[in-house]
Amino acid sequence: MMIENTDAGGPRYRVGRAIWLEVFSGIINDPASLPQTSCPNCAAVPVRVAFIGPPGTSAGSGLLWCDACLFGISLSRMNVPNEFEVMSSSTPVGDILETASIPDFEVIWE
Repeated sequence: MMIENTDAGGPRYRVGRAIWLEVFSGIINDPASLPQTSCPNCAAVPVRVAFIGPPGTSAGSGLLWCDACLFGISLSRMNVPNEFEVMSSSTPVGDILETASIPDFEVIWE
């Protein structure tokens, strides 16, 4: 379902959080699918993911976003598949954002 979201830049469209969660679940269940996974909002391929957590753990926060439309979601306290690197939460946030090339995307909360 597309939801109109009008801001200063004009009308933008976004899908709800539930659809983003389905996409993230698909990636978690099949990490090899990431390069072919399209954005649920604009259909750009691929979406991007990053995980941030305490050093030496396989759990953390997950980010899923699209570089094309700059929408995405953030999840906390999740298990990270072994196929993904967990960036240390002891690293300054600015360094994490720069290292992983994470843009300032709009987080979908609903």
